[in-house]
Amino acid sequence: MVDSVFVDRRLRSADVDPGDFTAYLMARLGVTTLPPDFGFRVSADTSLLTLGGRISDLPAEARQALSALLILLPAASRLEAQIELLSAGSEAVRFHLRGATVSGIPVPEALLAPVLANIGSQYPALTATGRDLYVQIPAGARVRLIPNSVQLIGPDPKVAK
Repeated sequence: MVDSVFVDRRLRSADVDPGDFTAYLMARLGVTTLPPDFGFRVSADTSLLTLGGRISDLPAEARQALSALLILLPAASRLEAQIELLSAGSEAVRFHLRGATVSGIPVPEALLAPVLANIGSQYPALTATGRDLYVQIPAGARVRLIPNSVQLIGPDPKVAK
């Protein structure tokens, strides 16, 4: 769908399932395979993408990357991340990890920041803080969150080059 709206421009706009769009973002990070039984679910409202599931449902690579945060927690604990979609100029959007909770309790920044910085150092597509992923879009295009979808809106063909 991203290519159909932003690259080939066969579609003027498209609403994408938030889980599918999150898989697209993971591919941008270099994650090439997700287990078929990946138990994390993604939801969207007008302000946040929320990614959540049990710690035990995380792929081994993700559990290892988050080990400093998760090591003492029961595998059945629910981990949830809240991700904002922000504008980053006329040709980019920014996905920003606002925060995380474990079993509904916010993860303190003093614990979260160093873990995310370590992840940021491992994935060059992320910023050094590990909190931000910038995605280029065509000039005049938009990405926005709507209930249960990520909406891709291509540039106005009358204005686009």
